Amino acid sequence: MHFTFNSIRKAQHPESDDLIDYLYEVLYLQQKTAISIHELLRRVDYTEKNKNEALMINAEINAI
Repeated sequence: MHFTFNSIRKAQHPESDDLIDYLYEVLYLQQKTAISIHELLRRVDYTEKNKNEALMINAEINAI
């Protein structure tokens, strides 16, 4: 990340600030996606361990 941002700045691209802003947004979305997937897996694991044969109930699906 730092290497990429520094390289963009060193290249003195006329839209460098906009490119870096865009990359920050992409990184933020990737983090949110990873956190959401982790939370989904955590809930699936909890449900499998504590709900016997019922994998998920509607309220849990809606919460996810």
